[in-house]
Amino acid sequence: MRLPITKKKRQEKSQNDDSINMVSISKHVLLTLQQQNNFNEKSKDNNSLSPSKCYSLDDLENDNFNLLNIGHYMCRYQWQGNFSSPINENLINGIRVLDIGCGAGSWILDMAAQYPSSTFLGLDKLDLFPSSDKRFPNTGFIQANVLDGIPFPDNTFDFVCERFLAFTALTGWQFTYLLNEMIRVCKPDGWIEIMEYRGYENAGPIAQAGLNQIHRTETANSENTVDLIPQMMKNHLSLADFKHFEKRGPIGAWGGQYGSLMLKNYKSIGKSIYLKLHDDDPDYDEFITSVEQEFDRYKTTIGNFRCFARKRTQ
Repeated sequence: MRLPITKKKRQEKSQNDDSINMVSISKHVLLTLQQQNNFNEKSKDNNSLSPSKCYSLDDLENDNFNLLNIGHYMCRYQWQGNFSSPINENLINGIRVLDIGCGAGSWILDMAAQYPSSTFLGLDKLDLFPSSDKRFPNTGFIQANVLDGIPFPDNTFDFVCERFLAFTALTGWQFTYLLNEMIRVCKPDGWIEIMEYRGYENAGPIAQAGLNQIHRTETANSENTVDLIPQMMKNHLSLADFKHFEKRGPIGAWGGQYGSLMLKNYKSIGKSIYLKLHDDDPDYDEFITSVEQEFDRYKTTIGNFRCFARKRTQ
């Protein structure tokens, strides 16, 4: 006799089916990209840019520059490279790379142009992905919520990275779950890299109050998740060869070209966050003017860090 299927069972079955479908789609995207990018037949580009390449800020002064991309290029300039893990030769030879929370795909497009023998996949909850005519054949993008799990099998990627997702969007337990998922889909001896903002130093009262409100609202509590990340990675039993580096730079006109561009980046992302927190409060212009004045008065800086580690073979 067949037992009736309850409503709860139907929901669980539907969720399981959705998960299986997403994994199937993700595997198909990855397989298609590899076929397009055929590692064995494609000539290796030994002139690919290395992390020591000298990057400039001059192109970002163009008023027509896409503001969705400015944060990526500011970080690339500050660090003089798109990553810190010891994978340059691997990228030249051809590996699989997954970017978690890829946003508009700026990092992926930049890396795909530099390392044409590697395959780059971007994953994000929102579809801000570049149009097909702006993509490279070795890139792909999938819309998915990583808190539902990364939709790939175990040991799929050689390099898994996440940038600026935890600063305003994740609680500590959510990041712990995400880190475990990143490790799961990374191959043994592959590399995990995290890059996050640190917050202000010498911030004025208005700017600091705004940042505190973001942390309270977006992470549902007052914890600053990014402060937990380095220790989480260092202590994780599945990771080895942990490294941690920090940088800090000016924000505001007082900091010259770099500081002015960081302010431009702040304004580009700050308005949507402010209006979300204040129910379309019309006083945004007044708020941003006050913050801008504080940045110059207090000589405010903003920090960021990179942590990376290798996945153990056992």
